[in-house]
Amino acid sequence: MPTITTKAKQNSLISHKWIAVINQFIVNGRNATKAYEMVYKDCETAPQAACRLFKNVKFVAVLDKRLAEISAKNDIEVGLLEEMYRDGYEVARLGKNGSGMAQNTTGIARLYGKDKDNNIGETVQIVINSPKQAKTVESEVIENE
Repeated sequence: MPTITTKAKQNSLISHKWIAVINQFIVNGRNATKAYEMVYKDCETAPQAACRLFKNVKFVAVLDKRLAEISAKNDIEVGLLEEMYRDGYEVARLGKNGSGMAQNTTGIARLYGKDKDNNIGETVQIVINSPKQAKTVESEVIENE
């Protein structure tokens, strides 16, 4: 009977933990630190460790594959999601809800890879079409809390 080496066991454990982090990331609204903290409960430096993990090329490949699987399974198109975010932005704007406007702007930025995780400090410019006029909204990319 073949035995599993310690290194193989360690790689398997890392793989399972990565999948757990990815699942938490997807469920919690794509907050890397919270996802990492949910899986690695005893980690005292979760923000830094999460940052390192989400910059790991192998981890990002697993994450991208999982996101592609979900997208294909649910047949969600970016255009439909963008429309939903724009509708949410408009509702927040009418209600004078600045936080809601910022969240929807950030959501659209994420759809196109323009969020803080891809381009730190970049200003995101998104055109919001309202019935009366087209508006351009500029927002500094905000960090999830």
